[in-house]
Amino acid sequence: LTGDTLRGFDHLTAVKFDGLRITIDGLERLGQLPSLRTLEFDAYCADLLWDAPHEYRGLYFFLNLETLTIRTNMLEWCMIFLEMVASSHLQVLSITSIGRPAPSIAMAALCAVVGTGPWNDILHTLQILSGRLDDTRYAVETYRPSDVFAPLLTCSALRRISMYGRCRVPRGDATLEAWTAAWPNLSHLDLRNPPDDHPKGWQWSARDIEQSLLAVM
Repeated sequence: LTGDTLRGFDHLTAVKFDGLRITIDGLERLGQLPSLRTLEFDAYCADLLWDAPHEYRGLYFFLNLETLTIRTNMLEWCMIFLEMVASSHLQVLSITSIGRPAPSIAMAALCAVVGTGPWNDILHTLQILSGRLDDTRYAVETYRPSDVFAPLLTCSALRRISMYGRCRVPRGDATLEAWTAAWPNLSHLDLRNPPDDHPKGWQWSARDIEQSLLAVM
């Protein structure tokens, strides 16, 4: 689907694509729709270069979006795409990486974009899945809580959080205390650790966890 094929649909309020290929100019066209509230699509980076939205930086799209669901084989792409989303009405954000888990630097950048977006005082549901939980082709990625959770503490309206996949984020008492203070209305928390099929990975101590989080509080 290209921008030209999507012309004439100015009154769309919901768009859900499953298994359809959409070009960057197609996404740009969707971003200009004044009434679009719900968007769900697949972004496969064999078709869309992960850094392709760079040319659109500085432009503002999806001004009235309320629900955004992205399925991709490269989580890094979502970080740049979210910089195009200018909606202060976004309440539900779901990002699923069905390929390898994102490296730590990419996950940190993604969470930073989520935590500083124009939606950060209204976003109530956040789901980030980094790789498939049982995909043993990839080693488990370990993320620092200061990189993942600390940027999200600004999202004060969060009520539902799901974050798991082929990754783990160590959590200590300091992490839990920060959550309690930042998200007083939290009612759903879904965190899952993958099986230890790569046991030689880097392990964090409880002291490492707490000092990491406290350093950014």
